[in-house]
Amino acid sequence: MIQYFCSSIAKPDGYTEIVATRLKKDIKNTKRLIFIPSIPEDKIETSHQIEKHLAYFNMIGIQFEEVVDITKEINNDNLKEIVINSDVIILGGGNPLIQMDYIKKHGLDVLMKDFNNVIIGISAGAMCMSEYIIITPCSEEYPKKIIKKGMNLSAITIFPHFNITNINQKTIDNDLEIIEISDIEEISKNISPIYLLADIPNSCILRATKTRFQILDGTAYIIKDGKISAYID
Repeated sequence: MIQYFCSSIAKPDGYTEIVATRLKKDIKNTKRLIFIPSIPEDKIETSHQIEKHLAYFNMIGIQFEEVVDITKEINNDNLKEIVINSDVIILGGGNPLIQMDYIKKHGLDVLMKDFNNVIIGISAGAMCMSEYIIITPCSEEYPKKIIKKGMNLSAITIFPHFNITNINQKTIDNDLEIIEISDIEEISKNISPIYLLADIPNSCILRATKTRFQILDGTAYIIKDGKISAYID
């Protein structure tokens, strides 16, 4: 299994050249792509996200013969075959808590642990792939601290949208979310290390295999026992 932990796909025209080159090497076949949304009942947003990600792939010359919205197949008797025999799984962005509940409810976590191809997690999706999903009090949607078990596909925990301009910064203003860095520092005293992925200037994308973690593009930090430092793989 090859995993891509993405803070976002922030570049307006999709994947950067570095990431595109690696994806084209990792994706061996293009028969089936599966999309797992973060808010399954929002059919319009799910359709929009699928179209967006297909456009990103098209830009780099990757086209899939079949695209499966998992919400339309979840009651299918052949769900295991659909998942295991796909070439790429994308876990979309949004609310990781809703997404993780949906994944576990339908046994998708078990199926993905046995998956042998490429999994790409975007923001919330990357958090669900992690050992832990970490939410700090930052908005009306997320008013309190939450630590929840993710799928633990690679024994790492990531925190997306960590857009700091200096290492001593106290808060991060991500539009509708204000993140207090002290909250993450406190959590890291019990969960460590945490990989902090930025979106600026390019989205940070971490590629993981059984033997290596590699930052393909963008900027990452790591926090251990309350101390933040730049991450260099």
